[in-house]
Parts: sequence; C-alpha cells; structure tokens
Amino acid sequence: MNTYKLNVQSPKEIDDHLFSILNYLELSTNEAQLLEYSKPSRFVPEAAMCHFNAWLQLRYEGGDVQCGWILGQDKNAHFSEAIFHTVWRNTSGQLIDVTPRVDAEKHILFIPDYSRQITLSEHEGKPAIITFDNVRLQANIFEKSLESMKVVFESDFPQTHRLWPWSVEPRG
Repeated sequence: MNTYKLNVQSPKEIDDHLFSILNYLELSTNEAQLLEYSKPSRFVPEAAMCHFNAWLQLRYEGGDVQCGWILGQDKNAHFSEAIFHTVWRNTSGQLIDVTPRVDAEKHILFIPDYSRQITLSEHEGKPAIITFDNVRLQANIFEKSLESMKVVFESDFPQTHRLWPWSVEPRG
C-alpha cells in the first residue's frame, strides 16, 4: 500500500475540481474570496475553534458571524476539499477570519454558505456542536460526502470565555 502526505493549501482561484465540490454543495463561485487572518484585539483566539472565535469577536465588536467553507487543494494529488468554517462579519459587512491556522497559511479561500450553520449541543456535560464534516474529492470521486457530525470539545476555551453553558446564540 502506498501512502503519501497531502499538501493541502487554499488556492487563489477556483478550478474545475473545486467547482465540482461547490456544485455538490449548491454554492455559487461568485462569493468566494481570499481572507487574511486578522488577530482580534480583545481576546486570544484558538486554532481550530473558528465558531467560538467568531462568536467572541461578535460579542466584543458587534457585526455577525458567517458560516461557510474553506476551500483547499493538493493539485499534485488531484485532491480537493471543503472544510466547514465560521468567520466574523464586521459592522461594515466585511468578512474577516479571526481564527489562526494550524498550518500557518496566511490566506484562506472562503465561500459563505447561507443555508448551513452549526447547532449548539452538549455531550455528557461538555460543550459540543453539530457541524459538518469535510467534503473531499479525490480525482473525480467524492471520498466524503456532506454529513453532519457532533464535535465535543476537550479544550476549555468555551468555558474560559463564558460561552458555556451556551450564552451566545450564533447568527449568520
């Protein structure tokens, strides 16, 4: 069995492979935009906690939250994916990514999704959300399709910032 490491990065534009994913998600390519990470001034955001980071930014600065998808590719492996993600919409309507990236990418290609959002939940007394798993396309075959899943957080980020028990109702 051959194994290889994918090098998935946000592309600067949408090609036919990513278009297949967007078509599957019933999203228009017109709203895709490159977003640069912008560090919040009133709290320290945590990587992989985009929903909470966006809600905290909303709490401190107003505006709104916007769910959508980060688009990524490894063209050499003919691999593309969409990762469900939340960003902050400032009071002027501009989308801003307030979540640091684990992979240290400086920009993400983000497309809003107005029909899907997370649902607040809990599991055995811990904060949880119902969100969407990544949608993956290898060559021209969907490896993962659109599925909802429950994510339970081991990090104390929601409790530390007084989001849990749930005190912020996401909008978007």
